[in-house]
Amino acid sequence: RQRPVNVNEEPKSEEEPELKEDPEPSVKEETPETPQIKEEPEEQSAKNKAPNIISDLQRGGGGEKKHECAVCKKRLSTKRQLKRHIRVHTGEKPYSCSVCKKAFSLKGNLNVHMRTHSGERPYSCSYCEKIFIDNSTLKRHIRTHTGEKPYSCSVCQKMFKEKSALRKHKITHTGEKPYSCSTCEKAFRSSSGLNKHMMVHTGEKPYSCTVCHKAFAERSKLNGHMLTHTRERPYGCSVCKKTFARRDYLNVHVKAHTGLSCLICERNFMKKCDLKRHMKTHIEERPYRKPFSCSVCEKTFTQKATLRIHMSTHFDSQKHVPFHCGLCGKTFKHLDRYKSHRAHRHTGVKPFSCSECGARFCQRRNAVGHMSVHTGLFPFKCPECDAQFVQKKALMSHSKKSHKSLET
Repeated sequence: RQRPVNVNEEPKSEEEPELKEDPEPSVKEETPETPQIKEEPEEQSAKNKAPNIISDLQRGGGGEKKHECAVCKKRLSTKRQLKRHIRVHTGEKPYSCSVCKKAFSLKGNLNVHMRTHSGERPYSCSYCEKIFIDNSTLKRHIRTHTGEKPYSCSVCQKMFKEKSALRKHKITHTGEKPYSCSTCEKAFRSSSGLNKHMMVHTGEKPYSCTVCHKAFAERSKLNGHMLTHTRERPYGCSVCKKTFARRDYLNVHVKAHTGLSCLICERNFMKKCDLKRHMKTHIEERPYRKPFSCSVCEKTFTQKATLRIHMSTHFDSQKHVPFHCGLCGKTFKHLDRYKSHRAHRHTGVKPFSCSECGARFCQRRNAVGHMSVHTGLFPFKCPECDAQFVQKKALMSHSKKSHKSLET
């Protein structure tokens, strides 16, 4: 690439948009010999361009920065650097791909991009022999083996492997979102985020699979897709050791361990639709085959022995009176409700929470009933009219008031 850069500056990945100034990965690994080289015009013959890339790299490494940008006041070492930097503000992209018409502000970026079409990957990792289209991507990859994190945040001292990651992180301290979409005015913290968003409007999918020719808007999505052809599954679940070809598949899977859970049986689910489908198994109407009913709450049972055990929950076995709260004087027919009342009503503890909206409840049955707000399911339906209820008790109360002829 022809723009002069600092040799210590971290080049950005080719996926980052051209809204920021980004140095081209080095064309050669050798170090330039001469620190100062006469500045050349922007337009030059093809035979002189390769040497000038190296001289630009060296020239950007030091010296006085006397050329100031009139827009953002950034200072640069050469006129050429300034001219290319101005494109960050103007959005000018004079170099376009002859294959997919994608445009770039720097010719070096175009040269690297062309390798996505040609399949050329001249840089290989000495650790795992993985190959890359440019040297800067290789350097970033090598850090996954070495664990090196050379860039640190001056605010919180958090370390990063890439300079671009540090730039994005710094915005988390300021809350700034300087990159806005010209179409819908949505703002983003990073230029890469804006660039990915713009593809929603343009429908552009510049990255295509060399095997099945499926196209993708992002290189990371293409890389994940390629694993479906190689059968490689590098992402493993730390809980159950199951492996996946893509990280987003793993993220969805992890929710099975930590995500959506049924408030009735506490079973976990990865997707909201699966949870809703499961909830129906708890509220499906069943045939009436419970001939023994409780005279207090009208709950029914299949066996008389079970009814006798149930009846003991309505009264204190010693005093044969409803359960009485000594704090507020309230009485309860059911032992479990009396215990729940004592445990939560006066302490303020609400251990049951809704996985959808975070609302909290003292009792599980209230949390289960609340789920109907999200699922739209009202399991108890009146056989005489269209009324529907979350709880069976509400249905029974409705039947007594509205359909007295149904009472037995």
